Amino acid sequence: MTTFLKFILILLCFLTTIKFYAQNKEQAITEVWTQYYNTIKLSDKSDINSDIAYRFTEKINNYKFFLIRTSYTYKINRIKLSLGGAYANNFSNKELTNKEIRIYQEILHTTHFLANRIRIEQQFFNPSIDSYTVRLRHRFLFNFNLKNKKLFLNIGNEFFVNSKNNIDSFYFSQNRILIGLNYKINSTNSFSLTYNLQSDNDLNYKNILWLGYKTTLNLKK
Repeated sequence: MTTFLKFILILLCFLTTIKFYAQNKEQAITEVWTQYYNTIKLSDKSDINSDIAYRFTEKINNYKFFLIRTSYTYKINRIKLSLGGAYANNFSNKELTNKEIRIYQEILHTTHFLANRIRIEQQFFNPSIDSYTVRLRHRFLFNFNLKNKKLFLNIGNEFFVNSKNNIDSFYFSQNRILIGLNYKINSTNSFSLTYNLQSDNDLNYKNILWLGYKTTLNLKK
């Protein structure tokens, strides 16, 4: 059996297991996330990374979340350090429920098959200093080359820890189990299709289909 077929078999088994597990949760919800990513390469060591996200449930016009985010990244060998900010809106039944301004710091370490990321976010809701919270995110993502460095299998997990409003204590808020495929169209464009099994601290589960498209603009001299 070829390496490609082995990973496809692993992918199918993993998806079947997750689907069975999630469908047995009473509060499972189906969502679709769409995300556009852009990287502007300024030099061999520095990038500007931006993304726009739009999430909806059941029907495409039943939107629930919008986000726009950008950061400056500096690379030191296999480590990338980033400082960024974001603006987000949350909706319920098409009504705006809160606004968020987010500042974040990030460290990412990569190898040829693993990306390990820690991100610290300072969140201001509506926006108000009284609603300031801190969120810690840790994600690891394995990256397997399936075919000719064009098709990749991604398997990973990300967990979130939030502070309470007084920032004197923290609690687990959510977890994401991630498995998907990434197709590299050419050196500047790629497409990803990811299944995300997301749970919160009350063990409510969501089945999420995550679609991503990434472009790269090279400004290096």
